[in-house]
Amino acid sequence: TYQTPHKAFETIYCRNKPVPQGCDEISKGFSKSRPNAPVSSFEVKASQVGDQAGRGIFAKVDIPKGAYIGVEQSMNSITVTPTTYGIISSHVEEYDEATGFDAVVEFLWGYGFESNLYGEISYVVDSTIL
Repeated sequence: TYQTPHKAFETIYCRNKPVPQGCDEISKGFSKSRPNAPVSSFEVKASQVGDQAGRGIFAKVDIPKGAYIGVEQSMNSITVTPTTYGIISSHVEEYDEATGFDAVVEFLWGYGFESNLYGEISYVVDSTIL
């Protein structure tokens, strides 16, 4: 099986000269050499595809092929683990006075997406317009 090395080992390994392949991507999993299109390069506006198209995200500038999109804000997401979601759900079901938790669940369902990263359903809400 594949194992991810401990961060301390990874750091020491990547101090080698020349820098081993893949070490430029260790910084939060992103390659420093790959271009980034910041969120400011995009805008949300009404789509002109058709009458019922709604809104969309449109580039204000040309985006290089293979560029990251909004990497500067991609770390600012909200992750609700399965345990936390279970606690929130049980409070909503069991306690009438837990009305604030209803809003949390609606927020997760409305703006988040389901993930099975932890082996059970968790929710992630991205904080960017993307």
